[in-house]
Amino acid sequence: MEKKTIFALILIFVVFWLSNELIWKKNVPAQTPSNQEREIVTDYPSSEPIKHQSTDDIYSRGIASPSSLFQPNVEIEVNNNILLRNEAIEVSFSNLGGVINGLFLNDYLMPDKVQRVGLIPDNETLLNLSLSAIGETNDLKHQVFYWEEVVVDGYPTVVFFLLKNNDRFLEKVFILADEYHLILEINIMAMGEVQSYQLDFASGIVDTEETVRQRGTDYRFIGQIQNIRHSINLNRIRNGQEITGNIDWAAIRSKYFIKAIHPEQRLQTEKISVFEKNESPAFNLVVRQGRSATDISDRFSLYFGPLLYDNLRDFAPGMEETVELGWKLIRPLGRFFLWLLTTINKAVPNYGFCIIIFAFILKIFLYPLTHKSFQSTHKMQKMNPYMQEIKTKYKSDPKKMQEEMQKLYKEHGVNPVGGCLPLFLQMPIFFALYPVLRYSIELRQASFMFWINDLSEPDSY
Repeated sequence: MEKKTIFALILIFVVFWLSNELIWKKNVPAQTPSNQEREIVTDYPSSEPIKHQSTDDIYSRGIASPSSLFQPNVEIEVNNNILLRNEAIEVSFSNLGGVINGLFLNDYLMPDKVQRVGLIPDNETLLNLSLSAIGETNDLKHQVFYWEEVVVDGYPTVVFFLLKNNDRFLEKVFILADEYHLILEINIMAMGEVQSYQLDFASGIVDTEETVRQRGTDYRFIGQIQNIRHSINLNRIRNGQEITGNIDWAAIRSKYFIKAIHPEQRLQTEKISVFEKNESPAFNLVVRQGRSATDISDRFSLYFGPLLYDNLRDFAPGMEETVELGWKLIRPLGRFFLWLLTTINKAVPNYGFCIIIFAFILKIFLYPLTHKSFQSTHKMQKMNPYMQEIKTKYKSDPKKMQEEMQKLYKEHGVNPVGGCLPLFLQMPIFFALYPVLRYSIELRQASFMFWINDLSEPDSY
């Protein structure tokens, strides 16, 4: 190969690599909270405003390291039933660790159709905070927090905080926004040099269905780290895995529900540790500060709820991909089928009849292909005696047999693959339809008629 050709190939490779890294690679824009969003307005006259102290003010009182700040608060009563509610969700908190200990979806029921769907297993918690400084780690799961209920931009909010000399040095702020959306703010003020902190998504997710047939594949961790999508099902994470890089979002999901976290600003994420807990995927998120910091203010969006395409698309870029709609090439078709099914349901409020109408529409749409396939098959059947005659006559001369067969096809105007090609063209439709019917939460506990009271479950008879 000539030197010029080799040089040209190397140049093409370099241009392709640079384009892939700098031009084609999709960047997810970071969101920066405004000052108005961060303003906390209390509706309790006795509540004091949040105080932000400087490093010098704190250190002047003799605070030398983070560990000296975390002491048992014997005067604070533990409350495991601090509630925030909206029309879609009820969130329960505990001031022991300042964590979530219950998530209940108001519009979805467990298999007994009495209890609401809960997403946190019994005796488990979510979003515990651990702080790492030079030479020490402080796990706050046994720390009792002060707390107060306030209002932020019209949304109900609970603030967990710790005090030193009546000044707040650490806050965990939970804001219950619209539907299944929460906001978590972590504020650390002049606490000492903090190198990193860990947020726990270590509770796993509850089994919400009567029959769990494909746990190993339906239950999974899904995340977007460094603009790269990671999807790890339960079968692959039983021994644990670690993913490094800056996080765009991360989630664990079951067949119909999901728990997700999305930093609202670009954070330097050290790693995500993915593991199994309660026969479910779980993970811990470690956020590293660019340098040891004494003041930290980070904000996260949280989603706890059903796998609804539109909700997840609005929550974070790429999150809608967590909804199971088949392979990438057929996802648009699956999305169209889901839209069509839900649109029919607006006029016909019974998903059983909706599926029948949907099948009828699909039959009309596919009629030209099925009719063409039927015609081709019928012609081939009529030609069969002539084909057998040619095979018998030229059985010792395959080349001549093939020539005569081609003449026969041409005389009768038949394409030998004409019966298979229309069926082949329909295959993407069936591949796209399967995940829509199997994973759509719209069909969960949807009744049809008689004994059929859940279209998402197998027939009990």
